[in-house]
Amino acid sequence: MHVGTVTDSGLKILAEKLVGNKGLEILQFEETEDHQKYWTVEAMRGFANLLKTSTNLIAVEAKFRKANKESEAAQNFLEEVQFYTDRKSSEIKKAQHAEERMRSCDTEAMF
Repeated sequence: MHVGTVTDSGLKILAEKLVGNKGLEILQFEETEDHQKYWTVEAMRGFANLLKTSTNLIAVEAKFRKANKESEAAQNFLEEVQFYTDRKSSEIKKAQHAEERMRSCDTEAMF
């Protein structure tokens, strides 16, 4: 799902509303052009905490404005998002492989 342009308060709301998400796996959004509403460290941390604990998001694409793209906070945020989505994706793949293994051990599936 592509959310579009998101302000700082919008990023906080996005993190709040996606708690417990079970259906959405891919999310895209970008930072607003209004320099007064750029994402703060607090909002980025809140979104990262969402990924850490309670969602099925396996791919997140967050785009920063040119002015913020090279900042340390932006780079840390993008690395953290990548880490948690990779970990979630890996967990899902492991669960799928375990399920396939269990099905293959079923006697009805063997014959």
